[in-house]
Amino acid sequence: MSDSRTKGRRSPSRAYRPALDAKLEDRVLLSQTLHQYLETNLALLNAKKASVAFHANKPPFVQNAPRFNRQFRVIHAAAVQTIRGGQAANVVAVDGSHFRIQLGYESNTVATSAGDGAAGTYTASSPTSALATDQPTELPQPIGTLRVYAMPNGEVGIIVDGSTPNTELTINPLPTPIRKGYAHSYAYGQSGVTHILNIGQITVNSGLIGAIEGFHTANLVGPLVVNGTATVDRIAFNAITAPPAPNSSNLPGPSITVGGTLNTLDVLQGITLSGTNQYIHIGRDLNLLNVGQDIDLSNGSTQIPQILVGRDLGAVLQPPKGTGTGSNVLSINLPATTTLVATPPEAPVSGYIQGNVTIGGTNSFVVGGEIFYPLYIIGNVTGIFTIGSVKSTAEPDPLLIQGTPNTSQTFPAITSPSSTTFTVGSPGTFTVTTTGFTPSATLTKSGTLPSGVTFNAATGVLSGTPAAGTAGTYPLTFTAVNSVPATQSATQSFTLTAAVAATARPTVTGLVPTSGPAAGGTPVTITGTNLSGATGVLFSTTAASFTVVNDNAITATSPAGTGTVDVTVTTPSGTSATSAADQFKYT
Repeated sequence: MSDSRTKGRRSPSRAYRPALDAKLEDRVLLSQTLHQYLETNLALLNAKKASVAFHANKPPFVQNAPRFNRQFRVIHAAAVQTIRGGQAANVVAVDGSHFRIQLGYESNTVATSAGDGAAGTYTASSPTSALATDQPTELPQPIGTLRVYAMPNGEVGIIVDGSTPNTELTINPLPTPIRKGYAHSYAYGQSGVTHILNIGQITVNSGLIGAIEGFHTANLVGPLVVNGTATVDRIAFNAITAPPAPNSSNLPGPSITVGGTLNTLDVLQGITLSGTNQYIHIGRDLNLLNVGQDIDLSNGSTQIPQILVGRDLGAVLQPPKGTGTGSNVLSINLPATTTLVATPPEAPVSGYIQGNVTIGGTNSFVVGGEIFYPLYIIGNVTGIFTIGSVKSTAEPDPLLIQGTPNTSQTFPAITSPSSTTFTVGSPGTFTVTTTGFTPSATLTKSGTLPSGVTFNAATGVLSGTPAAGTAGTYPLTFTAVNSVPATQSATQSFTLTAAVAATARPTVTGLVPTSGPAAGGTPVTITGTNLSGATGVLFSTTAASFTVVNDNAITATSPAGTGTVDVTVTTPSGTSATSAADQFKYT
């Protein structure tokens, strides 16, 4: 080895290579005065951004090294290059981040509800992968093309045509190309790179789509539209938020419109819908909502719900997808305490929100149908959720709030008891009460009532006098419904019992005569009350033959016996109590 690694072996333009020879940097810095050297170090240590070193020219560029204009040119539009026959595109964002947007293949094997075609193409609810049963051994090429175009304010728009339920649209980062000879140089330009692409519009123009995925890499700042009623397996973004300044007011805000069911909506950061026409509308079911931070629905449109699930929330449990969580997120995150647990220690969820939920006074979060499992919220809740009805699997509380809940929150329910008893021949009344309906619900009844009893749907009052011969049980179903702003409903299985009026227990007040021979055979008149319907007369524990005269008298014949015994009478209402007045003495 020579005594110098650089002597006579490099051109001057390549002389400054700190990674190969650290002495060069020391030589540059020590060429300054001690005061300058200390000042330079202090400035670089205090600087929060690497770009300070470049603008301060500390350390200075060596002789013959390439120099740059310190006034960087601002690029307002992303650069787009279409590749792979229209199935992908390379994008360079205005901050220098590089991305590849492409169509790929997804094996759509997760469960969907029967109404959406659970036995349809690659959506069967089966533990066996569709690839193993219905697909060829070689994966087909994704069907469809995409067009990627630059939008104002550095955003990017995407149009997808001719796609299938097994097509997924992915937005992934690409490494920044490094110019030859600069592998060991400090990348000043990388200090402002966010590696997040703002998507200003996505339209599935024709065909279907299985998934749209930009979980860590893309913010949705404009409208996303998936036409038709087919199921979309997953939509995932880093955040759903308004376009960045300075041109945010001139561009449409974020919105999602899915005509069919969306199995999973994953948002790594938060959802902010705070402007006119900023909303998330799911035509059918939203099976799982995952949000890593806050949901802010304040100061938005007052004409339409900002989050609207047209049908049910959490109808079909979903597995984890990508780096998102599944419906059993709470069970997954709970430490195992034993190997003998047969069932999950925590119930599945319809959604997992790891921040606060703010619903402004004029805004709304609406589930038009049922919520099947609780919505788990780690933060505080401001505002009211509007939920059509609550499935038994989501009870007793469909909102599991770890922070501070809204004490005004109620859910549609029939709160009155589920049974009552009327007495045949006597008037009775019962009122059906509800809660959580705004405006008040309309009540209906199904099932047959006993003659003499009616139900007033306007007041919710069940009243009347059951006629003679109508004793028995009558199963009924009460339903409460309203339709503003979305259909809210609650049902209750109810039992009305028409009972025969209860009579008092018999009493024995006297015997004539009060004694007789031990051989028995003495006629005895028993006097008392409530003796009609007597089913038995006992002298101690020995039954006697008897005849009911009226409600106050019975004639009986004494059986054989000894000593002094109590004479008791039994009717359907009970047996008479013993006393000195009912004693008979054998002689």
